[in-house]
Amino acid sequence: AKLLFSNGIKTMTESSACRLSELYLYQNAKTGQPSATPVSVEQLCRILGTGTTHVTANTMVWKVGETPTDDAQEWKVLKDIPVLLEASAQWYCTNSSGESKGPVNAKALEHRRRNGEISSEKTMVWSPQLESK
Repeated sequence: AKLLFSNGIKTMTESSACRLSELYLYQNAKTGQPSATPVSVEQLCRILGTGTTHVTANTMVWKVGETPTDDAQEWKVLKDIPVLLEASAQWYCTNSSGESKGPVNAKALEHRRRNGEISSEKTMVWSPQLESK
């Protein structure tokens, strides 16, 4: 397990740092249609935290302004963008007795931190989706 926070939940590792204002189009999982307007990484993180089914870890996204090359496709899987993988991941944590609790989404994990259910000094937080990253 990885300790992922010290002073509050560390929601982005150094490898996942990106501008939260970067814009993406996404393909709606229900309709297959691309979004009509681009949304920021921050907005995608919020959408993922709602538990919606039209944007998931497997949603196809395209970075606005990115020029495709022979080595890169325009559309990529959302979970291939590290910060979005973290936002879409299922998280586990230990309680005060050391018992594992979860899975919960990132929004629920943050809610538990704010309510004092988990603390940076005593709580281990991990996600199986990030273990191999």
